Amino acid sequence: FVPPAKNAKTSSRRLQLATWIADEKNPLPARVFVNRLWQHHFGLGIVRTPNNFGFRGAPPTHPKLLDWLAAEFLSGGRTTKRMHKLILMSSTYRQSVLHPRYQKYEERDSSNQLWWRAERQRLDAEALRDSMLAASGELNLRVGGPSFRPTIQAEALEGLSRKTSAWQASSSKEQRRRSLYIFSKRGLLPPMMTTFDFADTTLPCGKRDVTTVAPQALAMMNNQFGHQCSTALARRIFSSEMSEARRVAQAWKFALGRTPLKDER
Repeated sequence: FVPPAKNAKTSSRRLQLATWIADEKNPLPARVFVNRLWQHHFGLGIVRTPNNFGFRGAPPTHPKLLDWLAAEFLSGGRTTKRMHKLILMSSTYRQSVLHPRYQKYEERDSSNQLWWRAERQRLDAEALRDSMLAASGELNLRVGGPSFRPTIQAEALEGLSRKTSAWQASSSKEQRRRSLYIFSKRGLLPPMMTTFDFADTTLPCGKRDVTTVAPQALAMMNNQFGHQCSTALARRIFSSEMSEARRVAQAWKFALGRTPLKDER
């Protein structure tokens, strides 16, 4: 720390901290960043404790790979898009979940520390909501602007000791925007989102919990948002004259992004 001059209006401590963090001689920020990118695409980071690179954190599964990615990030001008492309085009990312020697490798490395197969990943709360809107044809892609307030059932509002009138939901058009623009209030998060492991807004979240529980299936079947998306998808499929087989194929394409197999049809 360099002490400020006598007549300085600020200590410049924040600037000095930012300069130290961004210094190319400091490899830690680059390692942390590329580890987060890896975790985003693979579900788990090279360092499994993304918020802790210290002695009490998990050691990297592939330290040389982590250093190489960090060096590539710095030498490439800290371009995020370039790093995404580098990871997504790697043979490691393009692996299948199924492996011809699954049983043998599972005995030696059941936690997949060596990345010998791909990991199945569930959509997070935001991506799930956006996917449902996209499948129904209702997704509003407007960029920017203020956040929208989602509809929250009266039961949830009363359970949080709030009157229904205290929460004014946005218009239906605004509520069809991407989940990026949801207004998040610490004590009043949408139940649909929290059921699918929405991030805790009161604490730093280096890695979200990923659970598979019965309330998730019940929410998909009973939640008002799910009903609205299902109705919109049905309208989208029946909006034009076509055969029943064609409608089945359309529904499959909208929901899963592919045509159905013979048995599925």
